[in-house]
Amino acid sequence: MFKAFMGVSVCGTAPEPQHVRQKLVDNPSFARSCGFTLPDPKLGYRQSDIPGLRKLEQFDQVMSDNGLWGEAAVEQVAKNLKEERVKLEPTLVHDTTHYQAFSSMRVVDLPEDEERPSSNDVKSDDTKADVVNPTTTKPRKQQPKRRKGKRKSQSKTIKTCKCPDRANCPHPWVSADEGAGTVVKSTGKMYWGHKASTLSFADQEILLDAVAMTDAASHDSQSLPDHVARVFRLHPNLKPAIKRVLDDGAADDQTLKDFFRTEWEIELLAPVNPRRRGPMTEDLPRGIDHLTPIGIPICRQGYPLEFLTCRHDTRKFVFQAPSGEDRTPVCWECPTRSECYRGNVGARRVTIGFDRLPWLHPEFPQVSKRFAKVMARRTVIERLHKLMKYDFGDDRLSKRGTKAFQARLDKTLLAMHLTLAHG
Repeated sequence: MFKAFMGVSVCGTAPEPQHVRQKLVDNPSFARSCGFTLPDPKLGYRQSDIPGLRKLEQFDQVMSDNGLWGEAAVEQVAKNLKEERVKLEPTLVHDTTHYQAFSSMRVVDLPEDEERPSSNDVKSDDTKADVVNPTTTKPRKQQPKRRKGKRKSQSKTIKTCKCPDRANCPHPWVSADEGAGTVVKSTGKMYWGHKASTLSFADQEILLDAVAMTDAASHDSQSLPDHVARVFRLHPNLKPAIKRVLDDGAADDQTLKDFFRTEWEIELLAPVNPRRRGPMTEDLPRGIDHLTPIGIPICRQGYPLEFLTCRHDTRKFVFQAPSGEDRTPVCWECPTRSECYRGNVGARRVTIGFDRLPWLHPEFPQVSKRFAKVMARRTVIERLHKLMKYDFGDDRLSKRGTKAFQARLDKTLLAMHLTLAHG
């Protein structure tokens, strides 16, 4: 049965009991390869015959509840590392991915805070009088504003008991799909599903570990420290080799970067996350229309300036106007050149102080070409997510709960490393 589950995953089908049963019945060669015999009416039932769906479900449940899929996956990853099928690298790549949940959701209202008077109600001593209605000239008291209640999506609640009167029995209501939540991918783009944290090397398209997050609605960066610590615990030989971790903008947090530096002496790199920071339009150099939330100067003609270097003596970032397709600086034929660029050669250069862009690190600026070249290696994790969800299964779950989701991830990880070992 172990071989049957792994064989189904390698074939590109989700390694779930119903798919395994169908594959064994439809493909006699596959069944024989897994060690099963075909049913023979003349011989009657044999213990080696193709198992029924219930037997496969029991096997999968025992493996999932006891973490045996995970132990097999970790053992195979360690074996591939030891036999150097997976080469050690100094750079790890982290990201999160989601699977669509096999459940429905409902939205609940969170408890509201106590009503508090708005800022308009708290006035200075000379304006504490009642507000006057200009039409009636009669004083009226201003009502406190009611805060808008917060809402949260969660899975429906059920009872696991079999009592005849479930509505009034003493057994507690529990979540029907523990760990599921609303996964926000972008503005207006959300999914109801489970979220997983994944790690891999930067140069090899092979998954190192995948962990189900206990709450899919939690921030992506919350999984990074615990996941790296888990990998170092499972594979101690990785700890002295890893010097850098690449992540997306969710990990752009100085506290998190300091933690990695002090805990493991690891450099955490992530692109600038502007969050709610808007463009800057005041106190700008000549000819600059605005600074983007990341810190890139945009000239009045709409050209983004390119990062050039850092002047550490004067503590300034240096940006330069780009060149066109003919490798000629765009400043040479700019209609507002006389108002901006006053040189005869080269292109317009702009300096921005370090204190104006405190989120950029002068030692390794996130807007430099060198940083972009390093972060370009992070795309390997996106290709891995495609392999996980479409080449070794699918992105739709057929079971509920964090434990079942972790079992799906473990089976996928195991199938990928078995393919690497025997491919």
